[in-house]
Amino acid sequence: MFGARIENFIILSFLFLLGLALMPGCAVSTTMQLEQLVLGLIVGLVALFFSLLQSYLSKFDDKLNRKCENINNIVDYDNITFFGCKYVDFKEVECYRSQENIDFYILFKETMEDGLIQYSGSGGNKINSDWVKKYETYNGGDTKCSDFDLNKRVHKIDSFETICSLYKITSPKFKSLFFREFDKFKNIKDNYFFSFYELCDNIIENWYLDNQDSPKMFFESVLGKGTSFEKVLNNQQIDSKKNMISWSVWNDNDDVEFMLGIIKNNS
Repeated sequence: MFGARIENFIILSFLFLLGLALMPGCAVSTTMQLEQLVLGLIVGLVALFFSLLQSYLSKFDDKLNRKCENINNIVDYDNITFFGCKYVDFKEVECYRSQENIDFYILFKETMEDGLIQYSGSGGNKINSDWVKKYETYNGGDTKCSDFDLNKRVHKIDSFETICSLYKITSPKFKSLFFREFDKFKNIKDNYFFSFYELCDNIIENWYLDNQDSPKMFFESVLGKGTSFEKVLNNQQIDSKKNMISWSVWNDNDDVEFMLGIIKNNS
């Protein structure tokens, strides 16, 4: 609505200036005044062009998002609060102690940069895409055309995430056992801030980052062997809007993160 008002204002301003220039007895009496009027008309046209372009791209983006498969259709990902390597106040985790019906997740993810992607579903518009030799020069991803879809558009993207694994912890004992370990850790800290990495390092002997081992070590340190959990996602790539990706190549790998997720279950 706001964008439409801007466009209407620019159009009306342009018509007013044009009418003024064509009006008999116009006050434009010098070359300088005429140049200023023409410059104003050009600026107005440029502003109108970019406003219309922005509106078009916004509509195209909304259409794309509606067609893509989104991770939130599988799990309420956007509403999960994740704790990883960043330091937070103990209260941000402790507030969940008294809440009923909360679910815990464990996430291991990686960030890819400077890539090309195709979206899951029909997102990105159906189009005939040819395999380009350039795709084979990327440092990571499907450079062998195994999952490449000739009927989907290829999109360039600055960065995207790979959810290497997302587990939902289903054991009813986990909450009480986790907060028992949490309290032990809190009592030896000399400040009010901590990171999930610090907690793992404290409760897991010889802890290290690994997609397979980190979740297993965490589960067993809190619950013991035979932990009950459900794998929700495995090697699923997503963009910043959580749209799911079916094919990708990339040049750089950035952050690897291991995270604890907590969410209020309203079902």
